Amino acid sequence: MLKLSRYLKVLQKNGVVAVFHSLMPSPIFLPFIRWNRYLQEKKELEIEKYLIRKKLLIPPGEDKEVLEEVKRNYLSSDDVSILYLILTKACNFTCRYCFQPERHPELFPCSCKKKTEGRLFMSREIAKRGIDLFARYVQKGRKNKEVQIQFYGGEPFLNIKTLKFAVEYIGQLQRSGLLPKETKKIIVTNGSLITDNLGKYLKKHEVSIGLSLDGRKAENDVFRKPKDGGSAYNYAIGALKKLQQYSVPATLSITITPLTAEKLTEIARWAKEELGVRAIGFNIAGGKTYGYFGSSLPKEKYDDLITKGLIEVFKYGRRVGLYEDRMMRKVEAFVKGYFYASDCGAIKEQLVIQPDGNVAFCHASEEYNMGNVFSKKPVDFNHPILKRWEKRVPLNNPLCQDCFAISICGGGCHHNVRELVRPADESKVLDEGFCKHTKETMEFLVWDLYQKSKE
Repeated sequence: MLKLSRYLKVLQKNGVVAVFHSLMPSPIFLPFIRWNRYLQEKKELEIEKYLIRKKLLIPPGEDKEVLEEVKRNYLSSDDVSILYLILTKACNFTCRYCFQPERHPELFPCSCKKKTEGRLFMSREIAKRGIDLFARYVQKGRKNKEVQIQFYGGEPFLNIKTLKFAVEYIGQLQRSGLLPKETKKIIVTNGSLITDNLGKYLKKHEVSIGLSLDGRKAENDVFRKPKDGGSAYNYAIGALKKLQQYSVPATLSITITPLTAEKLTEIARWAKEELGVRAIGFNIAGGKTYGYFGSSLPKEKYDDLITKGLIEVFKYGRRVGLYEDRMMRKVEAFVKGYFYASDCGAIKEQLVIQPDGNVAFCHASEEYNMGNVFSKKPVDFNHPILKRWEKRVPLNNPLCQDCFAISICGGGCHHNVRELVRPADESKVLDEGFCKHTKETMEFLVWDLYQKSKE
């Protein structure tokens, strides 16, 4: 006897229902009266055929089989495709919201200078070993995955010698076939050290830039502070002009602060129309980071503002050709029909090489180190924290199984949750702000599809 699937979800709006399978959503839209009549009488053959085809009307026990199939297809198993090279822990800025503990000695007394002294800058040997380790994982991974290498800090351009060595060594591996030719090389920077010569260099070696800029001058410079007393905004704008002059691809990395939470579309319009950028990525402040702002705006209000704001940014970007990364992760999964399993590469998709050669699965803290490039076993994906994080992934998490938006979620940032709860509880707690963002995005996408289908 067939029964309705646990994963059958129904959204209702203005007398219409959207019916879909939450693990593989492909909605059908029906008048509410018609759907309600089917549920009571079970006599409409057209609806029944759809439900059977979409595995929404199934034999007992098939839900489990469908879930396991989705896990096999979309959950990684040591399938590494992202490398973070933390070229230096040093930085020439003191941004108030920086998530790295050593930037906040008043909150983390043990993260003092003595602890990091001598380990601030990555050597060329460590960079080479880290890249070689990554290349070995890439060679045995899925061939259709995008491979990317991120140069990170601190401020990575403070370690320019190792940065140039690494960029050129990666180029050698690309030419030899040990890394894919399409491997993306991205430097995340505050822009203060970018010169004309560097602009030419980045263009020559096909490197792109993630440029930190959180809005216009009055918004950006409140929280982003160069040590030399200059303007972080002026540095970033100067860098952007040089990058554009030499046709170096640049994405604005915009942390959403309490000053900008209700101005996201305004900022997106400014980035597109005044700065001429084609891609931006909004970063949500979570975990302890939000507290570093010292704002009177409650976190719940912040989450509500950015949830609605990101949807409006997507609608604006769609009209004018502006790509916003955070929303597009979810949009692409919904439109292309794949399951967005993890929002975080830490779940066996990335390696992080620290300046001293330690290998981690997440770049947010040294407690995530799991080996060293000089050791016989540099990578241990059985790290106890990582095992708990795996349980938080929506496909593995009982708290997420009945959510209608599970297919586009990804679970958010596990580090943010870990900062706010006891370690024993981190696999049992959801990031409520991220859940809100995901659910409202899913509702928007479903009804946006309905509107487009009518048009």
